[in-house]
Amino acid sequence: MTHALLVSGHPDLDASYANATIVRSLADALPDVTVHRLDLARGAGHRFDLAVEGALLDAADVVVLGSPFYWYSWSGLMQEWVEQVWDHGWACNSLGGLALDGKPFILSLTAGGDEPSYSPGGYEPHPVADYLAPVTRTLEFVGAKLLGTVVAYDLPYRAPELNTDKRTSYDDALAAHVERLAALIEGTTIGAAA
Repeated sequence: MTHALLVSGHPDLDASYANATIVRSLADALPDVTVHRLDLARGAGHRFDLAVEGALLDAADVVVLGSPFYWYSWSGLMQEWVEQVWDHGWACNSLGGLALDGKPFILSLTAGGDEPSYSPGGYEPHPVADYLAPVTRTLEFVGAKLLGTVVAYDLPYRAPELNTDKRTSYDDALAAHVERLAALIEGTTIGAAA
């Protein structure tokens, strides 16, 4: 069985409908998922405990980095976690990967706009993947293996009212997102116990 670590980078998961639904639904769908909420994990001085964070990453067969798509990237909280935890000498050295070398990762993002909005004809002139170049380069540098990026589109900040067609579409998009994540996780055998 593959053990997945779902790192939630939403800065206030309790106030989120979309990201909280993804976290809860993925944990319900797969028996071996550890949910790690970065919004609750920081200690004094907004610092992460490097020993705890490293142990969580070490124990995982696959890591899912979940975040809203903010300002053309993952959340600031996710960036803060990477900058503190993926420390030089542990996660990488001047030559590249160490502790995360070969570790499978999946990016799980929620975006407010619909998919056509992120295209040359849309109000955002590039696909989401283009905006993620610094994120994917970071993963490459530490030697991580990016299994895929799953984006749930057309999820505005506030969920639509219940019992409306828009809410049904919203919830369907979240369910499809979780199914795609689960399929990627279940297809992972790297590091899983034989």
